[in-house]
Parts: sequence; C-alpha cells; structure tokens
Amino acid sequence: MPARSRSKTVLIVEDDPDIREVLEEMIDAGGHAVVTATNGAEGLAALAQVDPPALVLLDLMMPVMSGFAFLEELARRKDRAGDKVLLISANETVERAAQLPGVVGYVKKPFDLDEVLALVEKYLE
Repeated sequence: MPARSRSKTVLIVEDDPDIREVLEEMIDAGGHAVVTATNGAEGLAALAQVDPPALVLLDLMMPVMSGFAFLEELARRKDRAGDKVLLISANETVERAAQLPGVVGYVKKPFDLDEVLALVEKYLE
C-alpha cells in the first residue's frame, strides 16, 4: 500500500458495535488510522479532536444525534468543507441523503465488506 494512504484517517460513526468493530478492523488492516464514534454527537466531538479525517463512514439512524443531524452540522462548519462522507445505512432515505453536501456515496446495509473497502480506498485516493 502506498505510504500516502497509510497516513489517512477514517472516522466511523456507527451505533451498532458489531458493524463498527468489523469496519474498524477492516480499515485498520488496510493501513489507515481509525477513529470511532457511536453517534453523531460523538462524531462531531471526534472531528474537533483529530486532524481532519480523509473520510467519514456515517450511519444515518443513531440515538442521541442522527447521521442527518451530523450532516447538517457538518455543512454549517466552513472549516470542515473538505470532509468526504460515505453513508452506510439500511434507511430507505439513504439515496436522498446521498445528495447532501459532503456526501460522496452510499452503501446499503447489509453490505459486502469488499464493496465497502473498495469505496474507502477510492475515496482516500
């Protein structure tokens, strides 16, 4: 894997611990730094504490703060304008949400790990 890819950070915002763990292990094995959050509020806090992530993997339906609310707040922050968001959700509105600012694509749950990894690598280039 090229050295430039190894320094990139992926923020995973997912409330399901099993899905979060699988995604974290897969991305870490790909040589990328990973930060995790269990809801949108934790995700926003993580954004403030780490270098801007190269990519945010975001679930839409979460407690405390949904992925929709996370995206709305992200759009208000001019300093986060370059963040890329890949939606991962079973919600039927994921296709509509994929049109929101900052969203580069989406994957519907249940997802294929190889498909997610391919998209992560694509958006980290």
